[in-house]
Amino acid sequence: MKNIFLQNKLLYLIVLALVAINIISAKAQVTANASPAITALLEKSKVVSQRGTNVSGYRIQILQSNNREEVYKEKNRFVGIFPQTEALISYDQPYFKLRAGAFTNRFKAYKLLKEVKPLFQRAFLVRDEINSHELKF
Repeated sequence: MKNIFLQNKLLYLIVLALVAINIISAKAQVTANASPAITALLEKSKVVSQRGTNVSGYRIQILQSNNREEVYKEKNRFVGIFPQTEALISYDQPYFKLRAGAFTNRFKAYKLLKEVKPLFQRAFLVRDEINSHELKF
């Protein structure tokens, strides 16, 4: 009788151990249901990021001059005052152009212009092609 009791106890312990192992090793599965519009937007974002395409946007033109040294000097001054804003120099014969920022929204660009204008009086808002890699979301 004692032997049967020990066998049953051992059997219960084995079953309990197997159940515990099964519970511990089970992996949680999470399913997220997203709106089709959000899924489509994420897919478009991936494509744009991979291609590195240009989009129509706005920049602040700080200076336009045919004097290269003057433009580089102003760029250094601008970056010293606004280190978080990227400044680019382009050459469109016969002028060097110093432009800052990369915006798809005109109002955000205008907000930067209001900060820049007191220090750089010739600054103004311009439409420009913005590489998608320059944009910060």
